[in-house]
Amino acid sequence: MRQYSDWATVSEYLYSGISKKISFFKNYPENVTPDQLKLLKEAIDVYNEKCIAGVNYLKKEYQDLIDTLATNQEYAENLPEDELEPEA
Repeated sequence: MRQYSDWATVSEYLYSGISKKISFFKNYPENVTPDQLKLLKEAIDVYNEKCIAGVNYLKKEYQDLIDTLATNQEYAENLPEDELEPEA
């Protein structure tokens, strides 16, 4: 497997994948599970650490997803406890 010393070479693909997953969950909230939200947040954290560019947009999109899920009691039960508090 290739070692990526320059995360910029893969950042576009990481960004695209994370963004598409957020959009999918926004459109189909019934498919969201707590484990998927945890993995999605971890992916954003890795992207933030390694890629930086564009992470603010991903964080905003993720927060929009959390806010959308939180407004629907059926989907809010899938939110991790640390996501139940509004972001400052």
